[in-house]
Amino acid sequence: EAEAIHGDFSQSQRESVMKKFRGGGIDVLVATDVAARGLDISKITHVINYSIPQNPESYVHRIGRTGRAGREGVAITFVTPREDRQLRLIQSVAKTKITRGKLPSVQEIQEVRVERLKERIQEFIDDKHFDNYLKMVEKLADGLQPIDVAAALLKFQLEGFGTAAAPAGEPSLGETGAPPGMARLFITVGREQKIRPGDIVKLIADKTGLSGKAIGNIKILEKFTFVEVPRDSAEKVIDVLQKSMIGGRKISAAPARPR
Repeated sequence: EAEAIHGDFSQSQRESVMKKFRGGGIDVLVATDVAARGLDISKITHVINYSIPQNPESYVHRIGRTGRAGREGVAITFVTPREDRQLRLIQSVAKTKITRGKLPSVQEIQEVRVERLKERIQEFIDDKHFDNYLKMVEKLADGLQPIDVAAALLKFQLEGFGTAAAPAGEPSLGETGAPPGMARLFITVGREQKIRPGDIVKLIADKTGLSGKAIGNIKILEKFTFVEVPRDSAEKVIDVLQKSMIGGRKISAAPARPR
């Protein structure tokens, strides 16, 4: 189970999530940089930096939550090639060597997931606590080859009921709550970076060639922004935004979830 905290959480919301995390009720805690400040948690095995910190002190502070009181911990940071210089600076200031790892391929990830699923299936078989499902399986297999049914169920388990191109939980461009012909995008900058609608329009227009008039409604919140763009240009807009900076900050973009 995973939960998240961010700067807009009330103190009671924050304390509720932290209590669950400390008690082992949450396996993964996702926190924005602001919300992560001041967290004092023991027994953390991994800290994963989705983006590289802007200063070495922040990096040391983040990863210091692992390996406390003599324990060992692992810190993983996702770094793009253009951030190599910043990574070298962090290593120099922190007086440490960060080992470069290799991202697993899709096939390797699938193999691990299948192996874990196999172990879980074996546990269920050993416990024999699945009598209620036997009749359901008999109905599913009626007129079908059992191996075909098993393969289809495995596909649902690994990919969800969507497709590989649109994994379960991630909205597709047709499911963003935008008007017909448009797609609503989520962008990771907001009022906190002093962003204005004109900044968003200029960035998209300059990078994609879209007319400013083609860009629809823009809603800027404290830490993120929603913008509507023509659906047939949405993938291109997402791609260029992922490689862009605005207000001095690297940004990311994705299809928004329906309202």
